[in-house]
Amino acid sequence: MPPVVTGIERISIKDTQFSDGTKVKKGTLIMACHIVNHLDPNLHDNPTKFDPNRWLDPESKTCKSIKEFPGSFIPFSIG
Repeated sequence: MPPVVTGIERISIKDTQFSDGTKVKKGTLIMACHIVNHLDPNLHDNPTKFDPNRWLDPESKTCKSIKEFPGSFIPFSIG
């Protein structure tokens, strides 16, 4: 579990549409929740299991995900 579980909040400054088709109107509060990425089995093997060794194997799904998607693990925000 990440030490920070709150999201990154932003207010949309214009009407927009995400790549999945989701529409967001100007003025809408948007929150990216870190924990969703951290528990995604598409990005991490056994995401609910505490396994520090996953960070040591460069071939693990977690290490590959972080290289391909830097936002897949953001315990203290993305910097």
